[in-house]
Amino acid sequence: MPGLPAATSALADAALDARLRAGGRSLRDELGATRSSVAWTAVLAGVGGRPADLADDAVAAVAQGASAVKVKVAGPGDLDAVDAIREAVSVGVAVDANGSLDERPDLLEHLDGLGLRYLEQPVAPGRTWDEIAALRARLRTPLVLDESLRSPDAVRAAVLAGAVDGVSVKPARLGGVAAAAAAARFAADHGAAVFVGGMYELGLGRAAALAVAALAECAWPTDLGPSSRYVEEDLTDPLVLDERGGVVLPEGPGCGRSPLPAALERWTVDEVLLG
Repeated sequence: MPGLPAATSALADAALDARLRAGGRSLRDELGATRSSVAWTAVLAGVGGRPADLADDAVAAVAQGASAVKVKVAGPGDLDAVDAIREAVSVGVAVDANGSLDERPDLLEHLDGLGLRYLEQPVAPGRTWDEIAALRARLRTPLVLDESLRSPDAVRAAVLAGAVDGVSVKPARLGGVAAAAAAARFAADHGAAVFVGGMYELGLGRAAALAVAALAECAWPTDLGPSSRYVEEDLTDPLVLDERGGVVLPEGPGCGRSPLPAALERWTVDEVLLG
């Protein structure tokens, strides 16, 4: 199902999870995860939000345990928020442009002078690897790609073309956790920094993706924060933080989380039986 990457990834991960549970084996052991908890980046998605409010959110996230902060920008109106956050926290600050800087060389130049931890997806998907590599050569800020990496082959091509300093690996986009782990290893083996990005996963998806984030190859903090940053009630037991502020990998067979029957029933809107 090439046009349905998230659905394809979900089926692949469900089959892997079922096999591991049947054998009493954990996903973290299957993938070779080396950590029991992972550092995380607080992603502030309030494009166009009040700078003071976003700065307060950043401070609260760092107090909760975030080791970095990432703010999304879409235009010059978001620069005040970037400045406010940089002044408010002592951890590294990254910017995610979500492909919005193609026609804004002035904004790109300004962001490149801020000493950011990295700049994510400055150009829209569809630019050639050679074009992105040429852009990377002009930047002082590490360049990370996300939306451009629509498959494991794209990850490999971007790395080999010298188009990235780092890659955001998303299991739901790349074919599941096994495919994402393989892409992460390839990127790291070829000199690119790696972290696991998030797509607003609930408990099952977040638990599975954390097993990838805990690989030794994923050296940068993941975008996967604790459940409490996203939902009041998860469909599984929530993903939590340890005493050092890291997101704890679930223990147990498979991904380490199972749906809570009452919550699943309460939020189910449709049901499909696959025979």
